[in-house]
Order: sequence, then C-alpha cells, then structure tokens
Amino acid sequence: MTPPESDSDPLERIAYALERIARALEAHIRPTAQTDDAPAAPPPAPPVVTPQTLLDFLASRGVRPRDDPPQMASSQDEGVPDLDDLAALIGDRWANTRALVEAVKQRLGSGEPFALNLRGQPPALISDACAVAGRAHGLSLLEEYRYRRSPAFRLEARPSRVPLSQRFWAGGWLERWARQSALRVAAQLRPDAPCAWVANLPVLLPNGEASEIDLLIAVGAVVIWVECKTGDYQEHLDKYSRLRRVLNLPSERAIVVLADPHAPHRALSALYGLTVCGLEDFAARATLALAENEKSPPRVDAGNGKVLDRAG
Repeated sequence: MTPPESDSDPLERIAYALERIARALEAHIRPTAQTDDAPAAPPPAPPVVTPQTLLDFLASRGVRPRDDPPQMASSQDEGVPDLDDLAALIGDRWANTRALVEAVKQRLGSGEPFALNLRGQPPALISDACAVAGRAHGLSLLEEYRYRRSPAFRLEARPSRVPLSQRFWAGGWLERWARQSALRVAAQLRPDAPCAWVANLPVLLPNGEASEIDLLIAVGAVVIWVECKTGDYQEHLDKYSRLRRVLNLPSERAIVVLADPHAPHRALSALYGLTVCGLEDFAARATLALAENEKSPPRVDAGNGKVLDRAG
C-alpha cells in the first residue's frame, strides 16, 4: 500500500487514509487515546450463575423448554467472542453498517456477489463498513471481500451460505449485540448481583403453543425479556404481547428491539403493551428495566447506557 504523493488528487489521499483506518480495525488495533465517539471499554461482567433460575421462573408461569435445558453461558461454542466482537461493531455503529448488513442479508439465499457504492459517503461510514466486511471475511462469514478505493469507492463482497453465516446475518448479530448490551448495563448498574441468561430457547406455553424466547436475563431478582427483529416485525407484535402476559412481566421489562430505524416505536409500545425501541435506545431501556427498587429511575447516557447517577 504505497502512500500517494503530496500533490496527488485529494480524493486519493482521503481514500488512502480510510483504507489505513479500515485495515487497523480489521487487525483489532485500538487507539491509545479514546475519542468521544469511540466505544467504551466494557466493565467486568456480573457473576454468572446457571440458567436454572430462569427455568424456575418460566416453570412458575407454566412455560417449559421444548428441548434439553440450555447450557451455561460460560460453556458456549468456541469462537463466540469473535462473533460477539463483530456483532458489537455492527450494532454500536448501526447507522454506518446497516447498508452493508442489509445487502448481505438480501443475498443469503443465492450467495450472489454484490457491490456497495460508497462514493460521497462520510469517512466514518466507509471505515465502519470496511471494518465489518474485513472482520466478517476473516471469520468466513463472507466468502469474498474487497474495497476498491479512489476513484471507485466501491465495497465488493459475496456472502457465505454456511449455516453459521446464515444465522448470523439473518439476525443472530442483533441477538448477540442485545445480550452484550444488557449484560454491560447490568454490570454498571448492579455489579454485585448474580446474573443468568438464556438465548434462543424453544418453549411450550401453558396452552401447548410452541414459541421461542430470544433472550431472557435475570439480574438478582429482576427478569427482563428481549426479542430482536431485523426484518418485518408487524406480524410478531401481537404474539409478543400475549407472551408478555403469560410471563407476567411489566411492559418495561418486555423489550422488542427493531433494526428498522423508521418504525414508530412509541406508538407500537402503547398499542401492544411492550417496550419497542431501536438500537440507539436499547441501553437506556434496559437500564430502566433493571433499576429495581429505585426511588426514581437513574439517568443514563442514551448512546451507551452508562449510568450517569443513581437515585438517592
């Protein structure tokens, strides 16, 4: 990668700088000094206990797993940290990574290559999109990836069709991101409380209906339920509303995260008795849901869910 001459085209110099940034991100390089919009380092996770706490919670509502009980959180498949890191990058920078993720998702069935024209896009968007594509290619979630800098400014990729890739791009990334975000909030708000979680749990409801729970988290005595939708959500909200009543959870502890930035979150929340939100609001919603026995809700940073102060 040869640096451009000092008197070369300004666009070529910008493209060179962007490619350096993208390669640094792909190699997991982090700056020594954090900027205001750099992701905050996650705090230590709260102590994790077995999901039996949550299975007992479900049993008390007449809900039982369809299959064997889930494994402990600490015994997940090898490679999860890398997938979690990629999911965090996607979700934390969703405004910049959305176009790439949606392009991949649209071609999962066919495995066809695609190209994104990034000419004229902000440097941060180009950097984040290249970082996600590069990391996904390294994990074999993309079969092909190449970024053509100035004058093309084009990202070219081909999705992998292996099952792991299908699950991740179809929505698994959002479930991973939501779990990490909620556990980060729990560590900040209630660092000494025991924590348990189960994900993608197939269940039978009291009436015999089959369902699946994306994410159930217990922090101390508080249980929150999270569902994640990266595509059409309209046909699912009534089912979620009925499941919330079965679980006997207040609406603030039944959260539906929608990747669609144009969804009418407030109206949907009121209509279905749920907390419907986008990625940008999820940390704040999770903070309020986990604030048990607070005289008044804590103030939180809407961007990262960090607790700014506590109720006295």
